[in-house]
Amino acid sequence: MFGTNSFGALGLGDPEDADDPDTRSQIPRPKLPVSEELKFVQVACGGMHTVGLTVDGDVYTWGVNDEGALGRKTSGTCWEKESDDVKGDSFVPGQAQLPNGMQAVQVAAGDGFTFAVGADGCLYGCGFFKDEVGALSGFTPKVKMQGLFALIWKPESLRDRIKKLECGARHAVLLTNRGDVLTWGSGSQGQLGRVKPYHQDSEYQPTAAELFQPTLVAHLPYALGNTTAVDVACGAYSTFVIGKNGDVAAWGLNNSGQLGIAKQSDDDNIKWEPESVDSLSGVVHIAGGEQHSLALTKKGALLSFGAATYGMLGRRDVDTTTANDIHPEPKQVDGLDGIKVEAIAAGTNVSACTTTDGDAWFWGSNTNLQLAKGTDDDDEPVPKKMGRVKAFGYRRIHTLCFGGQHGALL
Repeated sequence: MFGTNSFGALGLGDPEDADDPDTRSQIPRPKLPVSEELKFVQVACGGMHTVGLTVDGDVYTWGVNDEGALGRKTSGTCWEKESDDVKGDSFVPGQAQLPNGMQAVQVAAGDGFTFAVGADGCLYGCGFFKDEVGALSGFTPKVKMQGLFALIWKPESLRDRIKKLECGARHAVLLTNRGDVLTWGSGSQGQLGRVKPYHQDSEYQPTAAELFQPTLVAHLPYALGNTTAVDVACGAYSTFVIGKNGDVAAWGLNNSGQLGIAKQSDDDNIKWEPESVDSLSGVVHIAGGEQHSLALTKKGALLSFGAATYGMLGRRDVDTTTANDIHPEPKQVDGLDGIKVEAIAAGTNVSACTTTDGDAWFWGSNTNLQLAKGTDDDDEPVPKKMGRVKAFGYRRIHTLCFGGQHGALL
């Protein structure tokens, strides 16, 4: 874990505990939050919390739990009348139980919510969704906030079981074995790809059932050349789908060209339905930030597109000093010649990748020390290789992810 620890999202304990230097608010280089006795196979970062999945299928969470995103009872606003635990217990990893002791096979997190796929193929979740003004919305009409993991969705057959689960800031996406794509959450930036245009003051307002229950994106096949989906990815307010034939469809916020689609006018900021993205045809993985995105080709080359601010595109052909420099056309990231990329990640203003050599490279904004390079808080306009630290020696880095102000390596 690395970055800003102000809200305990690094799992190192209460950041206000001055007696323990390991819980300081800024962690510029990766540090282990838990004993090495816990072995994780997946980690996901929410806005202000983190979730990890162990080799045994157990779910561990840590960070902010004010609205139930950790799925377990802790001290703090959410559980102040029910928990006997000590102050700060949300700031260290703790196990969150799925109903009936169900083990998990996959986890994902957003801003204030966590989802897990159970070994039974069902979807479980905790926390809440926020809309553009911060209002809370639960996963069911009768529950405004889900403090513990509860059943959210159940597949009708083996082919409907979840193949992949992804989360944006305020929405979630699942891909089934059948190749169907379902979305749910806040849709005001078009990120669901299946509701009519609306905003806070519009006459039309989608119902809670339309928004907050996993629902099929019916028009997706047309944008994918009538083939099935094989992969999905989320930006903060966007969604990407890769088809079996290599075609790519995207929808959601596109004010900076972060969908890989050129804007037709100054007001053309949202794609409400799936659109084909010809410039991404043939890519095998996509990662979305808020105003920029990354894509990985079959040969391990890395592409970037969207806003150039803070250097998060990792390209020398852009102006990193202005928010008005946008680049919807995917182009190769500089500084990685001869290096084969394996996994990619994009945060709010940062980007990163792992390589087949087991190394990690970072670029973009280092305001929150999310570049894992030490106390130097300068931004990086092109990828910079992370130096090794004692926390993991020469072990290979396989994946990474970013939250609002923190990051995690696995």
